[in-house]
Amino acid sequence: MKLHRAFTLAEVLIAVAIVGVVAALTVPSMATKIDSETNMAKLSKSVTLIQNGMGEIFQQVQNHSEEGMAASRLTSIQVKDLFETAPDGASSDDYIADGQKLFALTGGITGLQTTNNYNIGDIKNYDGTNVNNNLLTNCSTYQFNKSTSVVILQDISANDENEDKVIAKVFIDANGPDAPNKIGSDVFLFGLSNNGTLIPAGSEKYNDNTFDDSVNSYTTDCQNNITTGLSCAARVMADGWKIKY
Repeated sequence: MKLHRAFTLAEVLIAVAIVGVVAALTVPSMATKIDSETNMAKLSKSVTLIQNGMGEIFQQVQNHSEEGMAASRLTSIQVKDLFETAPDGASSDDYIADGQKLFALTGGITGLQTTNNYNIGDIKNYDGTNVNNNLLTNCSTYQFNKSTSVVILQDISANDENEDKVIAKVFIDANGPDAPNKIGSDVFLFGLSNNGTLIPAGSEKYNDNTFDDSVNSYTTDCQNNITTGLSCAARVMADGWKIKY
């Protein structure tokens, strides 16, 4: 009779140990990749919602500008008001008359509301260092309905009705309060132009239309040895909403 040799206990234990090591090495990286892809999907959706909302609002501004009721370009004050919730009883005529608040024209950006469930102080640079103090001062936080994404608006008061300029910084934290809260990882910087366009930081257009000298081109600042991560919004968009760095 031919006997079949079974595995010894030692061989089984060695095999289990090898599987455990492989799992320990691959599972975290797989989880990180899944989290990254999920965050990029949320970021893309948030950018689309803001861009579409501001596009519609800007069209309304232009329409009323032709009637002499509002400026042809948005001001930083108007942008702040458009992100806020309209007071009860406010009318379009009241808002248009003072030339500052245009929320009632369109109802603002659909689904975006103020939130206190976010600590701006938790945000770090990509390398884990503290963010420049001036970068996140005078900010307001907002959140989309049925979404974890948080939008952080900072008025930089660069108003010029005769030129296209970035008048507000918009940070989008794709997964809200959840970690890691790092710029270039789950937090990304955009500039909101006075023509209603959302411009990714690190792009040539952002650098040409803002007074912000802390952000360089993503082709140099979001490649290797990334520090702040401020220019990475343009990089992930150029890479098809994927983090490849």
